[in-house]
Amino acid sequence: LLIEAINVMASIPEKHFDDISLAYRRLGENYYHLKTYLKAADAFSMAVKFSEKPENCSDLYLMIGESYQKGNAPDMAEEAYRDIIAIGDPFWIKLAEEKIRCMKLEKKLDRA
Repeated sequence: LLIEAINVMASIPEKHFDDISLAYRRLGENYYHLKTYLKAADAFSMAVKFSEKPENCSDLYLMIGESYQKGNAPDMAEEAYRDIIAIGDPFWIKLAEEKIRCMKLEKKLDRA
């Protein structure tokens, strides 16, 4: 139903970017709860794309990173976390850096 709603909102002449962004966020949350992590990451990415203020989307980038991480795509996860760092908010930077450190530690432990 969310995909249908997104298609309807995208097809009308008025621009409803915030509504479309919110619908993609909800779609991503649903995919995440269904453990379809790569689809969740794609939906969250679309939510960022349709957001009118991508610089306020640190939480979405975090969800993208976590989805890729759980979906066994660590390089894509790290890229999402680096997008958070690029935004420049000190709180989110520390969180993203910690996520990257944890991923690297897990990688080292897997090799051992």
